[in-house]
Amino acid sequence: MNFHSLWHGRNKLVFENDQSPPEPKSDDCWSAPPLNTFKLNVDAATNNGGRRRVGVVTRDSEGIVAAAATLEITSSLSVREAEAMACYLGLEFATQYCFFDIELKRDNI
Repeated sequence: MNFHSLWHGRNKLVFENDQSPPEPKSDDCWSAPPLNTFKLNVDAATNNGGRRRVGVVTRDSEGIVAAAATLEITSSLSVREAEAMACYLGLEFATQYCFFDIELKRDNI
């Protein structure tokens, strides 16, 4: 089981009170970016109260986390819009921390 499956299971528990164990997906694994490139993984999540958050994780080609952040989105967005906003905020985050050679990975759009 990988980190994404655990995180997804945690979100289902916290936001939906779903206590079923997380199911790993066969295609659900992290792959390294090319040498001297950073991989930027972004995702958006929402709870039943309408609060939306964005998560950003930046790793190098060896899988070492270089930076990570969570941000709250205050506007009311659809799921697709929140995922697009996650991409935008992730790229903005990468620029702030001078990660210019990046590979962007998202799961929903």
